[in-house]
Amino acid sequence: MCASTSLKTLRINIPHLNKTEACNKNNTVSNDVNISLLWLDKNTCLQDDEDVCETKRMLKEINNNATFHSDFDGLIKFLEDNLNDTFFLVISGVEATSTTIFQKLHSLKHIDSIFLFCLEKQTYEPLLTDQHPSKIVGIFNTQSELCNSIRKTLDHVRRHFAAFTLFNQKQHSMRNLSIDSIRFLWHQLLKDTLWKISRTDDWKIRMIEKFRDYYRGSANELKDVGEFETQYKSSDAVKWYTKDMFIYKLINQALRTEDIDALYTLRYYIEDLCLDLKNRYEQFRQLHIELEMPSVTLYRGLRLDRDQILKLKMNVKNLISTNGFLSATRSLDVAKFYAGWDEPCQSTTDITEPVLFIINIDVNEDKIIVADIAADSMMPDELEVLFDLGSIFEINSITEDDTQKPSKWTLSMTASNNGEKILNDYILFKRQDMEGFDISIIFGEFLYDMGEYQKAEKYFENLLLTEDTPQRRYSLGMVHCLKGEYDQALYHLQSAYNRYREILLPMASVSQVLFDTDAAQNMLNEMARVSVAIANIHFDTNNPDEALIHYKNALHAYETSIPDSNSPQIGNCLQNIGLIYQQHGSYNEALEKFYQATDIFSKTLPENHPDRAGLLLNIGNIYRLQNQYDLAIESYTSALDMLKKIYPSKHRLITECMNNIGLLHMSKHQYDESLKWFLQCLENYNEFESSNTQNILYVHIHANIAESYEKTDNICDAIRYYEQSLTNFEKAQQDGWRIVKYVNSNDAEETKETEEKSLTDLFSILENFKELYSGEHPHVPSVLRDIGKAFFNDKKYKDALKYYNQSLEMCTKFQSFEHLDAAACLTDISSIYQIEGDYLKALDYAAESYNVLSKILSSKHPKIKSILEHIIHLCNETGESVKAS
Repeated sequence: MCASTSLKTLRINIPHLNKTEACNKNNTVSNDVNISLLWLDKNTCLQDDEDVCETKRMLKEINNNATFHSDFDGLIKFLEDNLNDTFFLVISGVEATSTTIFQKLHSLKHIDSIFLFCLEKQTYEPLLTDQHPSKIVGIFNTQSELCNSIRKTLDHVRRHFAAFTLFNQKQHSMRNLSIDSIRFLWHQLLKDTLWKISRTDDWKIRMIEKFRDYYRGSANELKDVGEFETQYKSSDAVKWYTKDMFIYKLINQALRTEDIDALYTLRYYIEDLCLDLKNRYEQFRQLHIELEMPSVTLYRGLRLDRDQILKLKMNVKNLISTNGFLSATRSLDVAKFYAGWDEPCQSTTDITEPVLFIINIDVNEDKIIVADIAADSMMPDELEVLFDLGSIFEINSITEDDTQKPSKWTLSMTASNNGEKILNDYILFKRQDMEGFDISIIFGEFLYDMGEYQKAEKYFENLLLTEDTPQRRYSLGMVHCLKGEYDQALYHLQSAYNRYREILLPMASVSQVLFDTDAAQNMLNEMARVSVAIANIHFDTNNPDEALIHYKNALHAYETSIPDSNSPQIGNCLQNIGLIYQQHGSYNEALEKFYQATDIFSKTLPENHPDRAGLLLNIGNIYRLQNQYDLAIESYTSALDMLKKIYPSKHRLITECMNNIGLLHMSKHQYDESLKWFLQCLENYNEFESSNTQNILYVHIHANIAESYEKTDNICDAIRYYEQSLTNFEKAQQDGWRIVKYVNSNDAEETKETEEKSLTDLFSILENFKELYSGEHPHVPSVLRDIGKAFFNDKKYKDALKYYNQSLEMCTKFQSFEHLDAAACLTDISSIYQIEGDYLKALDYAAESYNVLSKILSSKHPKIKSILEHIIHLCNETGESVKAS
């Protein structure tokens, strides 16, 4: 008889699930991409040609990722290896006049714009009237003309990228928000949170220092930073945003990538920009009221692929919000130009289609902030307007015109203030768990709700630098808990608990009357919350006796602070205490606590609630352990009815609950009844979920069906289902064996060649780790390093850097930084920067690798010798001297 996982005890207040992967795949509708420069010219291989070297230098100054190609086949290979990026192509006249080469390059969807660079412009002007002219920006015969055009086009394209988040207004619970909706709320909360942080005189100074550090080595950008430092005024924030300079690039990059460090650094300017937009909106609004034209229609054009368009179609009548400052125009023609509205289908490989956003606002309703910035724009003829950060719209409709290819889409949306209500509802929901809360903490909690643990950790560390409060200590402790760093979590949680005690004791000593104040009661609630978190860690680390002490402390604090002792928190404490009694085998005591919790939940939670369903399952578990099968079935059935009203019909919890009911009937020798329940479980199989957890569950279910048939002498069917169970078992075990094989090969082959494993194999192994261990396994850094090494060997340096940095981040989590994996990553990163000609960065990473190796290897080890030789070589390149450490 095979029990499913839900027969294990369920504990309340479990850590948040890691949703990072879901975020990455589903959270946005976006046409945002990375833009890099390519130059195709047979002369790019000339190392001693001053003109070629100067052109390369100028292109690198525009875009540090610029690459140079002397032959067509090498360029095509590079483009095939970088399908997710977008490129501007600089091409010589000779290559452009080759029909085969030019048509092939023009047809590639990830080449956005083409610049012809040649000596004789007139010779190549016929290309502008060729059958595919749309991507050619112009023909240039001087470096300055070429670079100015690239900068202008780059600015155009960047300003017309867009990324949106969506909110499903049909969601009834703030507790179980979709990942899309969490991210939507995160962006709504961002501005309020930044505003809550007290502004100090050194904000601008720190921001300028970060700018200089970021653009170290780029003379033009550093010149712009100096100009910004001396000339910037808060009242001119919009003017600076419209300039072809670094500031708007950094702002939008930080917003789109949700880079907490960058946003924290840029908050000085973001606050100014929002305030300037608000002031300009008042002028915009007043003008339209005076002209008796309160209804304003604005436009935005862009290209999206079918999947993104379908996602928008599925969200008609829902809310959509931008992940930054949205640019639009008063001109329908300008919007259609940016959408490529009248352009023919460029090639069979171009999967994007033009989308025209029609945006309706009513200035009388004051739902949104938008300002006319055409007068300050570098392109005033575009009649540009700019929406405030996190502006919200409701999608009214989306229609398709498929009379010609590609299809043309028109999306109508209206400015909305429903986002404010949703945000307030969520904050009210959070208040129930956090008395006297700090709104900036909710913002950080959004980060770990999205699985962004590193960002959340950094955010709360920054908050603590501004003010060290027990609430912030608690939140940082919770981040460490979610990361599995229990010692650090306990340190911060205990610190928070001690701080609360220090605040409470003087209150208690003054008088009992003062101790009964709302402030003291709120403080007790916070202490109880911290105690629960500490108890949960002890529970998770198999220390139930210590967990029981802290759960009882929390229960006492809640009962002291809540007059009628009726709250979900008290119910949760009682249930957790019951689970520990169950673990000790004290079933009657456990049942007593569970029924006390049931009474409280019935008064404080909605009729259909996940916590109430979990409690019923725990009660059923106790009755099962006491062999009281009828009572267990009754409890499981009540839980099942509740789960069906909370979750989709094929949710795994529903399947597990039905399997458990079947097991109880089997224990009662009611095999026909058990078979009925097990076969219902098969109907719940979700063919779209390929997780190992589901595979293991259905190993049990097929075995249970087989045993039921065997008990009723139906041997043929029993054999068939036993065979199916065995097949599922082998499938489930395959992923586990792949991990074992990888780990063993790593342990046995210290000098193994990574390229023996294909990237496909490595990514498959990484997914296995994520699925079986939620990515929380000490060998994950090695897998990430091997993926980085594979990309490195294939000369895909940008991808290699990505995975090396992920490996380094994981090294600090599992192995400390003093580990060979970390040193190997640092050395290879150094080599990448060396190849790219950034010798100072290469030297920094090489020195860091040496520092790691010197702590774990003897001075005569070959790896020490190798890294020192590498450092000496870099020093010769940079002119630095080697200093003994």
